[in-house]
Amino acid sequence: MIKAAAIAFWGVLLVAGSTYYFSLASAPSGKDEPVAAKRLEVFTLDTTSIPIIRNNEIRGYLLISAAFTLSSDVVGTLPFPVDYQIRDGVFEALFSDREFDIFQLDKLDIEKTKNEIRQRINGKYPDLVEDIKLRMLDFMTKDEVRDMQMRRY
Repeated sequence: MIKAAAIAFWGVLLVAGSTYYFSLASAPSGKDEPVAAKRLEVFTLDTTSIPIIRNNEIRGYLLISAAFTLSSDVVGTLPFPVDYQIRDGVFEALFSDREFDIFQLDKLDIEKTKNEIRQRINGKYPDLVEDIKLRMLDFMTKDEVRDMQMRRY
């Protein structure tokens, strides 16, 4: 009986000591941390379609879905919801780009496109967008859209 009590007491001491040791090891020391850490949040843009118009006719629709890393400090100062600013910047960047050749997507420079979107969004509110991660970038011709609508009926 005394042996079992001694083993139990030893186990309690072992658990208490290891908990104390790991709590000291993982506690921030205060010396290594930066003075002001930037707070970031993620905004996910649902699939959005942007019409591509060339020669005064709709050629198709660009479908985009992305995740944006935003500065929380700037988001707090916006006078309207952040998704309005994001959608406006994406639409301006992709709709107004006349060099964007939809029939040669293999030559598309993704980094250039992401930088253009970031510059459009950050033009009105500097440092709002930190990074962009594309989830989907696709193109559908107007004939494909028409065929999809016809199959529904």
